[in-house]
Amino acid sequence: MLAADVESDAAWVLAMAALLAALRASTLTDMSPHLDEAAKYFEIGATTHNRPDARPMLAIINALRELVA
Repeated sequence: MLAADVESDAAWVLAMAALLAALRASTLTDMSPHLDEAAKYFEIGATTHNRPDARPMLAIINALRELVA
């Protein structure tokens, strides 16, 4: 049980770090890979670990990805 909790929290932290990197990017082009990374980790949190907080964050990240594409 502890390992699953740690994995869930790790996915969340990695997603948030990627989101912060995207927000700090100097151009929209520079944002894109960080948003892709954030989406990957939020999706892991939402699907693998059933984190209810990851689902809305994934939706927000995907909307941002569409805006900067």
